[in-house]
Amino acid sequence: MTDRTYISLSTLLLIVCPWLLFPPAAAGQEIDFSAYSDYGIQLFFGSNNGELIFGQNGNVISGEGQVEIPISSGKVVKITIEGIKFLDVFVDIQGSEYLYENGTQGSGDQISFDLKAAYANVGSGTYSQAQIIPVSSSNNAYTRFRIKGRGEGPPRPPPVPPHEGYSPPTDEAYLFLYGSIDVGSVNAGSYSSTVNVTVSYDTISQ
Repeated sequence: MTDRTYISLSTLLLIVCPWLLFPPAAAGQEIDFSAYSDYGIQLFFGSNNGELIFGQNGNVISGEGQVEIPISSGKVVKITIEGIKFLDVFVDIQGSEYLYENGTQGSGDQISFDLKAAYANVGSGTYSQAQIIPVSSSNNAYTRFRIKGRGEGPPRPPPVPPHEGYSPPTDEAYLFLYGSIDVGSVNAGSYSSTVNVTVSYDTISQ
Protein backbone atom coordinates (compact mmCIF):
# COMPACT_ATOMS: atom_id res chain seq x y z
CA MET A 1 0.00 0.00 0.00
CA THR A 2 1.25 3.47 -0.87
CA ASP A 3 1.36 5.92 2.03
CA ARG A 4 -0.33 9.19 1.22
CA THR A 5 0.27 12.43 3.05
CA TYR A 6 -2.78 14.62 3.03
CA ILE A 7 -2.61 18.38 3.32
CA SER A 8 -5.47 20.60 4.38
CA LEU A 9 -5.36 23.95 2.60
CA SER A 10 -7.39 26.92 1.54
CA THR A 11 -6.86 30.44 0.31
CA LEU A 12 -8.76 33.04 2.27
CA LEU A 13 -9.88 35.91 0.06
CA LEU A 14 -10.39 38.93 2.26
CA ILE A 15 -12.06 42.11 1.04
CA VAL A 16 -10.20 44.92 2.73
CA CYS A 17 -12.69 47.73 2.16
CA PRO A 18 -14.82 49.37 -0.52
CA TRP A 19 -13.11 52.76 -0.67
CA LEU A 20 -14.87 55.76 -2.13
CA LEU A 21 -12.31 57.30 -4.44
CA PHE A 22 -13.03 60.13 -6.86
CA PRO A 23 -9.98 61.56 -8.67
CA PRO A 24 -10.43 64.97 -10.33
CA ALA A 25 -11.98 64.78 -13.77
CA ALA A 26 -9.46 64.72 -16.58
CA ALA A 27 -9.71 66.54 -19.90
CA GLY A 28 -11.63 65.10 -22.81
CA GLN A 29 -14.63 62.88 -22.17
CA GLU A 30 -14.06 62.31 -18.46
CA ILE A 31 -16.94 63.42 -16.21
CA ASP A 32 -16.40 64.11 -12.51
CA PHE A 33 -18.85 62.12 -10.46
CA SER A 34 -17.61 63.24 -7.04
CA ALA A 35 -21.15 64.45 -6.32
CA TYR A 36 -22.05 60.78 -5.89
CA SER A 37 -19.56 60.22 -3.06
CA ASP A 38 -22.37 59.86 -0.51
CA TYR A 39 -23.37 56.61 -2.17
CA GLY A 40 -21.34 53.57 -1.25
CA ILE A 41 -20.29 50.23 -2.68
CA GLN A 42 -21.51 47.00 -1.17
CA LEU A 43 -19.59 43.74 -1.54
CA PHE A 44 -20.96 40.26 -0.92
CA PHE A 45 -19.38 36.81 -0.98
CA GLY A 46 -21.08 33.84 -2.56
CA SER A 47 -21.93 30.59 -0.81
CA ASN A 48 -18.31 29.61 -0.06
CA ASN A 49 -17.69 32.65 2.17
CA GLY A 50 -14.61 33.77 0.27
CA GLU A 51 -12.47 30.65 0.42
CA LEU A 52 -10.84 28.72 -2.41
CA ILE A 53 -10.85 25.14 -1.15
CA PHE A 54 -8.49 22.98 -3.21
CA GLY A 55 -8.74 19.21 -3.50
CA GLN A 56 -11.33 16.82 -2.13
CA ASN A 57 -12.91 18.47 0.91
CA GLY A 58 -9.84 20.67 1.25
CA ASN A 59 -7.35 17.77 1.20
CA VAL A 60 -4.59 17.14 -1.34
CA ILE A 61 -1.72 14.65 -1.39
CA SER A 62 1.91 15.59 -0.88
CA GLY A 63 3.61 15.42 -4.29
CA GLU A 64 0.27 15.44 -6.14
CA GLY A 65 1.33 18.21 -8.53
CA GLN A 66 -1.13 20.67 -10.03
CA VAL A 67 -4.58 20.96 -8.47
CA GLU A 68 -6.92 23.41 -10.21
CA ILE A 69 -10.12 25.26 -9.47
CA PRO A 70 -11.41 26.39 -12.91
CA ILE A 71 -13.78 29.32 -13.36
CA SER A 72 -16.55 26.88 -14.25
CA SER A 73 -16.18 25.12 -10.90
CA GLY A 74 -18.61 25.55 -8.05
CA LYS A 75 -15.54 26.19 -5.88
CA VAL A 76 -14.77 29.54 -7.49
CA VAL A 77 -15.01 32.60 -5.23
CA LYS A 78 -17.68 34.93 -6.61
CA ILE A 79 -17.89 38.44 -5.17
CA THR A 80 -20.93 40.59 -5.94
CA ILE A 81 -20.15 44.30 -6.30
CA GLU A 82 -23.25 46.45 -5.85
CA GLY A 83 -22.94 50.10 -6.78
CA ILE A 84 -24.21 52.94 -8.94
CA LYS A 85 -24.78 51.36 -12.32
CA PHE A 86 -23.23 54.09 -14.50
CA LEU A 87 -20.01 54.49 -12.49
CA ASP A 88 -16.68 52.79 -13.06
CA VAL A 89 -14.90 50.94 -10.29
CA PHE A 90 -11.26 50.14 -9.75
CA VAL A 91 -10.52 46.63 -8.47
CA ASP A 92 -7.15 46.08 -6.82
CA ILE A 93 -6.15 42.46 -6.09
CA GLN A 94 -3.06 41.73 -4.00
CA GLY A 95 -2.17 38.10 -3.44
CA SER A 96 0.72 35.88 -2.41
CA GLU A 97 2.66 33.55 -4.68
CA TYR A 98 2.43 30.75 -2.13
CA LEU A 99 0.24 29.03 0.40
CA TYR A 100 2.20 28.79 3.65
CA GLU A 101 2.28 26.01 6.19
CA ASN A 102 0.21 27.15 9.19
CA GLY A 103 -0.60 30.30 7.18
CA THR A 104 2.67 32.00 8.15
CA GLN A 105 5.50 32.83 5.76
CA GLY A 106 8.79 31.30 6.87
CA SER A 107 7.17 28.93 9.37
CA GLY A 108 7.61 25.81 7.25
CA ASP A 109 6.94 24.51 3.75
CA GLN A 110 5.06 26.38 1.04
CA ILE A 111 2.97 25.50 -2.00
CA SER A 112 3.05 27.50 -5.24
CA PHE A 113 -0.21 29.31 -5.98
CA ASP A 114 -1.34 30.71 -9.34
CA LEU A 115 -4.25 33.14 -8.93
CA LYS A 116 -6.66 33.90 -11.77
CA ALA A 117 -9.42 36.51 -11.93
CA ALA A 118 -12.29 37.65 -14.13
CA TYR A 119 -15.32 39.94 -13.97
CA ALA A 120 -18.79 40.05 -15.47
CA ASN A 121 -20.89 43.22 -15.81
CA VAL A 122 -23.39 42.20 -18.48
CA GLY A 123 -26.31 39.83 -18.52
CA SER A 124 -26.90 37.68 -15.46
CA GLY A 125 -23.26 37.72 -14.39
CA THR A 126 -22.39 34.11 -15.05
CA TYR A 127 -18.82 32.92 -15.62
CA SER A 128 -19.60 32.35 -19.31
CA GLN A 129 -20.02 36.13 -19.67
CA ALA A 130 -16.84 36.97 -17.75
CA GLN A 131 -13.88 38.98 -19.01
CA ILE A 132 -10.43 37.77 -17.96
CA ILE A 133 -8.40 40.10 -15.72
CA PRO A 134 -4.63 39.83 -16.35
CA VAL A 135 -2.88 38.71 -13.15
CA SER A 136 0.88 39.14 -12.71
CA SER A 137 3.22 36.29 -11.79
CA SER A 138 3.25 37.69 -8.25
CA ASN A 139 -0.56 37.28 -8.09
CA ASN A 140 -1.41 40.97 -8.24
CA ALA A 141 -3.94 42.59 -10.55
CA TYR A 142 -5.51 46.00 -11.15
CA THR A 143 -8.44 46.68 -13.43
CA ARG A 144 -11.29 49.10 -14.09
CA PHE A 145 -14.78 48.43 -15.37
CA ARG A 146 -18.28 49.85 -15.27
CA ILE A 147 -20.77 48.41 -12.76
CA LYS A 148 -23.19 47.81 -15.61
CA GLY A 149 -21.64 47.23 -19.03
CA ARG A 150 -22.91 49.46 -21.83
CA GLY A 151 -23.34 46.69 -24.35
CA GLU A 152 -23.82 47.59 -27.99
CA GLY A 153 -25.35 50.75 -29.36
CA PRO A 154 -24.65 54.51 -29.17
CA PRO A 155 -23.51 56.20 -25.94
CA ARG A 156 -26.27 56.86 -23.45
CA PRO A 157 -27.13 60.40 -22.30
CA PRO A 158 -25.34 61.75 -19.21
CA PRO A 159 -26.77 60.55 -15.89
CA VAL A 160 -29.12 62.68 -13.83
CA PRO A 161 -27.19 64.92 -11.40
CA PRO A 162 -27.87 64.20 -7.72
CA HIS A 163 -30.64 66.28 -6.17
CA GLU A 164 -32.94 66.14 -3.19
CA GLY A 165 -35.10 63.04 -3.20
CA TYR A 166 -33.08 61.39 -5.99
CA SER A 167 -31.45 58.00 -5.63
CA PRO A 168 -29.16 56.98 -8.50
CA PRO A 169 -29.89 53.57 -9.98
CA THR A 170 -27.79 50.68 -8.70
CA ASP A 171 -26.78 47.41 -10.28
CA GLU A 172 -24.39 44.52 -9.75
CA ALA A 173 -21.10 43.41 -11.26
CA TYR A 174 -19.35 40.17 -10.36
CA LEU A 175 -15.74 39.31 -9.61
CA PHE A 176 -14.51 35.73 -9.98
CA LEU A 177 -11.35 34.44 -8.24
CA TYR A 178 -9.98 30.99 -8.98
CA GLY A 179 -6.66 29.36 -9.93
CA SER A 180 -4.37 26.44 -9.20
CA ILE A 181 -1.68 25.17 -6.85
CA ASP A 182 1.38 22.98 -7.49
CA VAL A 183 1.79 20.53 -4.61
CA GLY A 184 5.35 19.33 -4.20
CA SER A 185 6.77 17.00 -1.56
CA VAL A 186 5.79 19.08 1.44
CA ASN A 187 5.03 18.42 5.07
CA ALA A 188 1.57 17.32 6.11
CA GLY A 189 -0.37 20.15 7.69
CA SER A 190 -2.58 23.14 6.99
CA TYR A 191 -1.59 25.60 4.25
CA SER A 192 -3.19 28.97 3.54
CA SER A 193 -2.60 32.56 2.46
CA THR A 194 -4.60 35.74 2.01
CA VAL A 195 -5.68 37.62 -1.10
CA ASN A 196 -6.73 41.23 -0.47
CA VAL A 197 -9.35 42.79 -2.73
CA THR A 198 -10.15 46.51 -2.67
CA VAL A 199 -12.94 48.10 -4.74
CA SER A 200 -13.28 51.86 -5.29
CA TYR A 201 -15.26 54.23 -7.50
CA ASP A 202 -13.61 56.23 -10.26
CA THR A 203 -14.74 58.86 -12.73
CA ILE A 204 -16.34 57.50 -15.87
CA SER A 205 -15.86 57.96 -19.61
CA GLN A 206 -18.96 58.55 -21.70
